[in-house]
Amino acid sequence: MAKIYPVLLDSEGAPRMRNAAENRVLKKILEQFSDEWTVLTNLEYTTNVSRFQPYVCGEIDFLLHHEIFGVFAIEVKSGVFARRGGKWLQNGRARERSPWEQVGSEVEFVREYLRRELGFFGRERLPFPVVGVPCFPDCVWSDSLPPEARGNAIWKDDLDDLPAVVENFLRNARSREDARRHCDELLVKCALRGLVEIAERLRDHSAEERAVFLRLTEEQGRVLNASTRGLARFRVRGGAGTGKSLLALEKAKRLADAGKSVLLLCYNLLLCENFRESAKNRPNIFVRAFSVFARERLGISDAERDAVPPELRTAFFEELPRRLAENLRESPLKFDAVIVDEAQDFSPEMWLAVEAMTKPEGDFVIFYDPNQNIFRDELALPPSLADAPEHVLSRNCRNTRAIFEAVRKRLPDGTELPAETPEGEPVREFFPKTAEECRAALAETLGSLRTRSVPASDVTIIGPRARPEDTSIGSAAEVGGFRVVSPPLRRFEDGTIEYFTCMRFKGCETGTLVLFELDESSSDWSPRRVYAAISRAVNRLVIIHAPPKPARRG
Repeated sequence: MAKIYPVLLDSEGAPRMRNAAENRVLKKILEQFSDEWTVLTNLEYTTNVSRFQPYVCGEIDFLLHHEIFGVFAIEVKSGVFARRGGKWLQNGRARERSPWEQVGSEVEFVREYLRRELGFFGRERLPFPVVGVPCFPDCVWSDSLPPEARGNAIWKDDLDDLPAVVENFLRNARSREDARRHCDELLVKCALRGLVEIAERLRDHSAEERAVFLRLTEEQGRVLNASTRGLARFRVRGGAGTGKSLLALEKAKRLADAGKSVLLLCYNLLLCENFRESAKNRPNIFVRAFSVFARERLGISDAERDAVPPELRTAFFEELPRRLAENLRESPLKFDAVIVDEAQDFSPEMWLAVEAMTKPEGDFVIFYDPNQNIFRDELALPPSLADAPEHVLSRNCRNTRAIFEAVRKRLPDGTELPAETPEGEPVREFFPKTAEECRAALAETLGSLRTRSVPASDVTIIGPRARPEDTSIGSAAEVGGFRVVSPPLRRFEDGTIEYFTCMRFKGCETGTLVLFELDESSSDWSPRRVYAAISRAVNRLVIIHAPPKPARRG
């Protein structure tokens, strides 16, 4: 079955679209298309036109991508159509554009977006077709079909074998010149994934806000294309929100697709799970958090780890890298490529083990942010990359301007925002005087988000304690209509808001972040920790400060 995103679900958990005609097409796609196809649904887009008409908005009902055939847009239409006096009518109402003109503007947007993302400038053509047609699964025509409809639309009968129809349109659009040219499919997927992510990140935002994130930056493109310039071993440094984790994953996929064995390492367990899910269809990518990799290699079970007394746990984990390095000396393990995200969290002892798994001629790339070095006093990078080239990512691609200013206020990191970055919602702050007021502020915040139909999966709480019950949340069953839980891994269960510390959530991101019981005078909230926490927010940021501590007597 095709990979479809985003998927709206009906009350019974089945995929749905926004109207009956689109649902008919979706059903045929689910039934007929193989997993070689990626399908984007209800893809809203904006494009900058001019100073005086800054944004043109539209929505593509279905955007299909296949590595061999190309990219295909479907604009679904229903109802009664007619053309009279040079004007188009749908259900008796005048339309500014015909269905063919509408899908034509959608195709033009996608072409220009991909040309920009993939580095095709001037008149240079994309090496694959990008086309589209309207689809009329149940339309009634009150007069004869227009000339442009002949051989240039999808009709009811075509839905019986929709893949063949789409492939035929794409084959006819592919020129002999296109067939001789090549474009890195990973870059195409990465560019399309950018559109996919925007559908979730900014689905309830204005056109101005959606427009900001519709591109892979030139800096990110240089990192992905480094191997074409003969660079196999280098460092990538960038502040929060510059796309380091996305690039680490894409780099690993690209190397794996070249037939290499790839070790993708990180520090954070939640980030590791994200990587594993994204790379699950590539068996030659081995994804692990460093501590998990070390324990598996050394044969230490979860039960043995959990049996370590609390007073010895720090020493246990500090000893793991040394034991792993010794194990690798006795029984070597080598990968064609080693990619490390969150490299600022790795210690010198960890690097001894990591470097032991790299081949002298192999790929070795690390991604790091010095400002997120929240576990150690000193930044340690692998000795073998001390003199390696370093790429710097300077454009923040995650935060709205309001959130970015809150991040920069705590710890400037040298990153910049594109001039057109949306302001976004103002950062909301609460200054409760008691624990009860602190909890009430959280209940008000979550209740407001529920009223605005923000899904629970889009909201994360970051607090100072490992368990929410050790904060002013307490052991209450619900807060603001939601259950607050702290799962071992992200679950996104209905009706629950997930709670983590900034150490556990570092490397991840969330649409709406509630920073809970912030006390910037406390060691729990060092400037680096606050920076790492606030920068996780994509669309909304709410800060609930900790109540003042009682004054000491005497």
